[in-house]
Amino acid sequence: MQPVGRGLEHRTERGGAHTDFGATTMAHTAGEWGAAGGPALPELVVFDLDMCMWSPEMYTLHKPPTIPVPGDLGRATAPSMMPAAGAPAGMAATGRAMQGVVGASNGQDTVRLFPGALAALQDVAAGKYPGMRIAAASSADNANAVACAKASLALLEVEPGLTFAQLLARGFEDIGEGNVQIGRSAPLSSDKTTHFNLLRKNTGIEFDKMLFFDDCGWSDNCAVVERGCPGVTTMKTPNGKQAHSMRQPPPNIGAKGPAESCRDTQTSLRQPSP
Repeated sequence: MQPVGRGLEHRTERGGAHTDFGATTMAHTAGEWGAAGGPALPELVVFDLDMCMWSPEMYTLHKPPTIPVPGDLGRATAPSMMPAAGAPAGMAATGRAMQGVVGASNGQDTVRLFPGALAALQDVAAGKYPGMRIAAASSADNANAVACAKASLALLEVEPGLTFAQLLARGFEDIGEGNVQIGRSAPLSSDKTTHFNLLRKNTGIEFDKMLFFDDCGWSDNCAVVERGCPGVTTMKTPNGKQAHSMRQPPPNIGAKGPAESCRDTQTSLRQPSP
């Protein structure tokens, strides 16, 4: 396979409503890399969690969530997504409303995936990016925060009956949670190169086959990973960009052409607003 691109750093203005990279960024990024004659799809997409995939941040929770919060997961985009009871998988399943676990509550706080992040994970679950697997790299700052993150992964659903944790495990059944690196206790640290070194060791996937999304809200994790793990392609997912910025890749970023990233808590980014 050809290596994926690297050094694709996207800075956007901060402020305003939270936005997330969403399905459209994933489509630009993975789709253009996988185009005929272009670089291969990344073999591993690594997600930061707090304020990249979900809110709130884990250090703010007083105890891990245990209560599933039901709600609307959107509409099925592929026949593989939970056909109606008694019906065979087929085109009739596409467009069907899906109900599932949209929140993980501890009785006081509720963790929810950003809509764009949920849409991107649903595209992964539907097999839109063949051969691509996913992982997590989060520097949760204490044992309670780590427990909160793992509990949230186990509760939040991507499709009815498919949790975020189960989607992460796809293709990695033989390594346990080796592709889920959360925390900063040894051998991990606040420096995410420690997370990536373990991801490479556990998955056998080289840095130049990895794509990393991080909001970089507390520190520039993307720059740290690029310097310490040469070959990893990074994309920042900061606050403040709007959904319409997803339509076109930003200029002057080379042949790979991923779209500038954003988080949108109001609307799914599978179809950007006009």
